Amino acid sequence: MEDLQHLTITPAYRRFRIAPLIVNGLIHATATIETPFESAKNASYLEGSTVKLEVMVPAGTVAEIYLGDDRNEEVGSGPYYFQWKHA
Repeated sequence: MEDLQHLTITPAYRRFRIAPLIVNGLIHATATIETPFESAKNASYLEGSTVKLEVMVPAGTVAEIYLGDDRNEEVGSGPYYFQWKHA
């Protein structure tokens, strides 16, 4: 369902990117990557035509999140929930 691009933008994952790539036939995907701070996690679900994304950003880091509806979000530490319609 997704190509999890936990790409480090700065050293030690202080800033990283999450960019889900929706793939037909897969309805759920999860990923966890260990950083020097804590684990960065995300999970995505396809429910009908709605994509739901759950993200956990470790303390002391920033995530750039690229959503499937051409939205981009930059968030600090904590849990986040997003959803959008999959075309």
